[in-house]
Formats: sequence, structure tokens, C-alpha cells
Amino acid sequence: MKKNSIEIKHINNKKAYLEEAYSIVFHYNKLIHNPSKKILPYVRERIYITIALIAYFVFCIVIFDNGHIFNWFIMGLMFLAVILLLRDIIIASKYISKRSKETSNSILTIDEDKVILKNNNMHVTYECTWENIKYILISKNCVSFIPINKEVGFLISIPIDYKDECLKLLEKYNKSNLIKKNI
Repeated sequence: MKKNSIEIKHINNKKAYLEEAYSIVFHYNKLIHNPSKKILPYVRERIYITIALIAYFVFCIVIFDNGHIFNWFIMGLMFLAVILLLRDIIIASKYISKRSKETSNSILTIDEDKVILKNNNMHVTYECTWENIKYILISKNCVSFIPINKEVGFLISIPIDYKDECLKLLEKYNKSNLIKKNI
């Protein structure tokens, strides 16, 4: 392994890491402009939205008891939204659960030109040049390299367990000024 690489083998709380990484990807458009935006685990956030929508649905049933077609149409749309959110929760939960059972086998490489994350399990490589990195977000469970443009480079996240090693490499390449904390 190279001096400028971090081997990611063990993750202490893999489920929390994956949920937060999933949430960071989902909220990329908000985080790009506001790195201090509160990051909730993806599944928990979806559950909160579903509960709020169900409460609103019940409220509408109580208020709109006169049976106008428009009111039933709106309530039908809300019911459909609840079903879609529940489906999303189930799919995300299954994906996170499946991925948290897999062994970690990745290598993060940081050099003067770019950041590369090679996932050996999935045989995939994610790469982002320093010109395309807006900032490095340190959150509760992740260290994430947030690109300016997702079309040009990938959003790369690693577990917080490797934060110290990552910070040393960032210092080595004078990139510490890009760090933003969201804890």
C-alpha cells in the first residue's frame, strides 16, 4: 500500500456510517450550499416524513368530512405518497442492511491532484480532482469529499474511523483549509 493511501477494512458502526453516507448523497444539493445543514439518518428522516404525512392525512379526513371529489382526490394523493415513502424506507433499509453485512475492502488514495476511492468488493473506483472539490465535510459518522459538480467527480465518503489518517494526508497536501465540520 502507498504512503498516501488508507486501507479501509474495519468500520465500527457500519450501519450508522452507511445511513449517513446515503443521506449525504440524498441531500447533496442542500449541503453544497450549506455544509452545516443537519444530517439525519436517511431512513429515520423518511419515517418522520411518513408520520407527518399520515397525521396530515388523518387531519384532512376529519376536516373534509363532506366528501367533495377534490378533497378525496387530495387525500388519495397523500395516501399514494405514504405508500411511496414506505416503499422507499423498505428499499433503503434492505440496501443498508445488506451492505452493512458485507466486509469492507476499500482503499482511499489522496495525492496532489485528486482523491480516489477504490472499492475492491464492488470493483468500482470513484475519483474526484481537487479542482472539483468544494469542501471536505466531517460529520458524525463520515468524512465526505463534496464535489462542486457531481457530473465531473464523485461524492466520496469514508467512515469516521479513518478521520485521523485522512487529516494527516490532507495536511500533507495542504488541503486542511477545505475542511468543514457538521457534527
